[in-house]
Amino acid sequence: MKTKIYISCHKDSFVPDNPLLFPVQTGSAIAETRFDGMLHDDEGDNISAKNRMYCELTTQYWAWKNDNESDYIGFCHYRRYFNFSGKSLNPDEVGFIVYNTPLNQNIADELGMEPGNMERTISQYDIIVPTPRIIKNEINIYENYVKSHDHHKKDIDTALEVLKEKYPEYAQSADKYMQSIYAYELNMFIMRKDLFKDYSDWLFNILFEAEKRIDFTGYSQYEMRVMGLLSERLFGIWFTHNREKLNLKTVELEKTFFTNTEKPVKNITTQKNAVVTVLACNDDYVPYTAAMLKSIVQNARQQRPYEIYLLTTDISAKNQEKLQHLLSSDKRFTLACINVNNYCQNQDFFVHLHISVETYYRFFILDLFENTQKVLYLDCDMIVNADIADLYDTELGDNYLAAAKDADLSGALKLNSEQSEYVKNTVGTAGPDEYFQAGVLLFNLPAMKAKADAQKLIQISQERNWYYMDQDILNHVYQKKIVYLDQEWNCLMDWRKGNAGRIHVLKEAPYELYEEYQEARKAPKIVHYAGFQKPWNQANCDFSEYFWKYSRQTEFYEEVLARHNETQSLALIKEQLEEYKKRIATLENNLSSRKYLIKCLMGKGIFFKACRKFWRMLRKF
Repeated sequence: MKTKIYISCHKDSFVPDNPLLFPVQTGSAIAETRFDGMLHDDEGDNISAKNRMYCELTTQYWAWKNDNESDYIGFCHYRRYFNFSGKSLNPDEVGFIVYNTPLNQNIADELGMEPGNMERTISQYDIIVPTPRIIKNEINIYENYVKSHDHHKKDIDTALEVLKEKYPEYAQSADKYMQSIYAYELNMFIMRKDLFKDYSDWLFNILFEAEKRIDFTGYSQYEMRVMGLLSERLFGIWFTHNREKLNLKTVELEKTFFTNTEKPVKNITTQKNAVVTVLACNDDYVPYTAAMLKSIVQNARQQRPYEIYLLTTDISAKNQEKLQHLLSSDKRFTLACINVNNYCQNQDFFVHLHISVETYYRFFILDLFENTQKVLYLDCDMIVNADIADLYDTELGDNYLAAAKDADLSGALKLNSEQSEYVKNTVGTAGPDEYFQAGVLLFNLPAMKAKADAQKLIQISQERNWYYMDQDILNHVYQKKIVYLDQEWNCLMDWRKGNAGRIHVLKEAPYELYEEYQEARKAPKIVHYAGFQKPWNQANCDFSEYFWKYSRQTEFYEEVLARHNETQSLALIKEQLEEYKKRIATLENNLSSRKYLIKCLMGKGIFFKACRKFWRMLRKF
């Protein structure tokens, strides 16, 4: 038995390696780019050029006209697959099993997508369809269509009119199905080849005639998808009619919906002599990361490749394009956004304070760059004032990594005995001046992976709630064999709160380390806005001038200003609310005291005696 399940795809779609699945670029004839590694629906007899109107039906038409060898033909979608596991996987109220990570081997196993299992299931039935969507709100399939946004009543009426003219034997089934609430949608199915040919001939005969009769004047881009939308309703009519008429053996399988469909990235190949740099960022942080990238570009002095990789799970396509444009004027630089959602699957990373989950993404470097010797990792709350190639060229020998000592923590441990015991006994560093700050890290990948890979670091992260999270874990695993960088390569800003500040804490650090930090402040090569104060929230904070210098040169500058003003307004409102709360509390205390005094006086009769005396005095006047 030969089965082909065609998957409608776009460029970034990930289709697992499975002999039954065949990715197809739909609308190839009108696509700007022809994608490699998949089939194309504009070869042979086709209607690929009509993709804007017919959607994934251009793939179905192409398979109908050109696949002459399969025994079973099916259609899925790069987001939607069948659940072949034989058990319910708890679909949502719309009927989808929702996954927030791309389809991987673990999910494929959960869905029973082993080829042998799929073929055994398929061979048992004439047709496989997805579980129907149940139309709610006391309306039926017909009313649901005509009341939906960007759908037109005249279109479905025309399609039904054509159906009844050409295939009057379907008239009763059509009326019955359109009045029902069980909708077989999505143009997903797997069926015997002979049934597929009959269905396709029936479907396109109706659609091509309906296309001639419908006036599309003024239709929006979405409204022009009308033939694809109509076909979903027509399939339900054809399926329910023939299931009963031909006594077909059918089964309904749950369907998936993948919110993320990008192909998991692994084993990134880097150029020879490239300065390989990795950052971790989310969509909200992009405007601030842009200033950092601008500073890196403007301070690069060497004529060699600078490869920057941005680890993320949610940066929008629009923001990715803006960041690419930021670097496009300098041919030495390339930027790639790497979606690491696949690595985060089912991981519950502990975060607290002002730190986000992206801080753990640096672990994934160990898996992503299998054939690269060194990778420079930088936090995104930084501004670079020197050529990062100079830092990248630091000799590591057989050491695990290069990093600057954490002078801030070194001073804090002198002031907090409990924290000092934690670093000594749990993290395991021999002394406070051996603990490194993880905002700037130069990885010796072969040495680090020989000690622990990414999965091992993730496993350690789940064993307890590490106070400084991934930074503690890296210090715990890779201690002793460290090349310590000068403080100028990770110069921490001086946060201020009232009379307290970071420098007050740093004064408690070993004298040599404190002096090194003070010298680094005079000409910091990398400014690190570590802590709760950031220049985009507090415009005049320490070292803020470096950030604003580069932020002004990005197309995010106005957005940064707008956010800053909003933050300041919210802070002012919060401050005023706190002041009002204090005043209300004072008034309540005063009122309570007065009530208590009156109550006491009334209890002793003094209050009433005073009132009588007061009235007697009034009568005299």
